[in-house]
Amino acid sequence: MLQKLVTDLLVKKLGQFINISNDDLNLAVWQGNILLKNLELRSDALELLGLPFKVVQGAIRQLEIVIPWRSIRTKPITIKCQSLALVICLLDINKINVQALKKRQYEKKMKYITNFEQAQQNKDISQSLE
Repeated sequence: MLQKLVTDLLVKKLGQFINISNDDLNLAVWQGNILLKNLELRSDALELLGLPFKVVQGAIRQLEIVIPWRSIRTKPITIKCQSLALVICLLDINKINVQALKKRQYEKKMKYITNFEQAQQNKDISQSLE
């Protein structure tokens, strides 16, 4: 159950930027060491970050994700990317939806603030438990 949740979450988040499926992650998630090779970047990966570029061709030779399950509360999840190759082009200025771009940037900022506040609350809670 937990493995499926973690797999689905990783596929959802990573799938915004690379072509990936549940099958690629299924077994490796529970072990804590996920090694993905020869990944193709999505053409809209940079647009999702609010950048006015399109990925013409993009690849990651190796992506390693380490989830320290036994000490998940005290050790960070690490993501290592090796050999990122990008060919990008500027989006046609007429095709850029400025309103949508501003909305995505605003949502990204709000998400960052929310995550920061949650991290602060979790830190306060864990300190009060000690």
